[in-house]
Amino acid sequence: MPSIRFHGKTGTVIGTQGHAFVLAVKDGNKIKSVLATPEHMKKVN
Repeated sequence: MPSIRFHGKTGTVIGTQGHAFVLAVKDGNKIKSVLATPEHMKKVN
């Protein structure tokens, strides 16, 4: 499960690792990579 720091953030899927997704999420001025499984994500149009 991703850290609470990233709760509600929007990111871009940049790859997969096993059945989880690697996301690029902006945290302040840095781009960080976050591992999240599909049940912790929802699609944004």
